[in-house]
Amino acid sequence: MNSLIRPNYKKINDEWIVYSMKILKYKKIPYNLKSREKYSKKIKEHLTPDLCSKKYRNQNKSNSLFGHCYHATQTAYYLFDTDVLKIYSATLSNGIKHWWLKDIKNDSILDITANQFDSKTLKTLYDKGKKDHWFGWKGRPHMRTLKLIKRIQEESKIIILDKTTKK
Repeated sequence: MNSLIRPNYKKINDEWIVYSMKILKYKKIPYNLKSREKYSKKIKEHLTPDLCSKKYRNQNKSNSLFGHCYHATQTAYYLFDTDVLKIYSATLSNGIKHWWLKDIKNDSILDITANQFDSKTLKTLYDKGKKDHWFGWKGRPHMRTLKLIKRIQEESKIIILDKTTKK
């Protein structure tokens, strides 16, 4: 089993300290064309409005993939057992960032939520897309990502570790 760790921090005496961790125990999936198609479909099947940020939920009602690109992309990134997938993003004209992965071995794009856009918009996004990194506090995986992997792999489990810190 693999582990994906999401530490939680709090500031004590001007120092950020890990006070708890959520650890997802899961199985990485070998990366190939067949598994890429199968798990891209599985990720999409498990996207639900509760995984969207509240600010995206209204638009998600009319476009079920809207608001899911970040955690869907991060899920694929951590789920596949490979080092050839790199993180890419581009900003839409409305200021919202779109996220996807690029296979650097064959230059193909893995965009779980691509169907939310028309082909012209996608081409523009991919043309101006740049390598990126995960945002968030210290680059930790989003809780939505852990939940999504857990939905896809029912046998996986999320373990919560709380630390007692004395300072």
